[in-house]
Amino acid sequence: MTALTRQWSLHSKENKSIILPPADEMVMLAMVLQSVGLPVEGIALVAGVDRVFDMGRTTVNITGDASCAIIVSALEKRKALRREKKASAET
Repeated sequence: MTALTRQWSLHSKENKSIILPPADEMVMLAMVLQSVGLPVEGIALVAGVDRVFDMGRTTVNITGDASCAIIVSALEKRKALRREKKASAET
């Protein structure tokens, strides 16, 4: 087991907010509702609007990932240009 896999495994066991597929979220929600003493029938209300919220969360996630990729790309290009200038100045 690599160090990264081991670290992820330990983090998942400690972290209570695990990312789940949409169908599994409803099972987890049922467990949480039951554990706090709320009626499980409330899931029907949540399931109706959860799809819209899920699409919103996905949009924000993808936008953040794309923004980070663009920023890292720009920083790497800037770094490469500095190396080229430094190499040409030394020769």
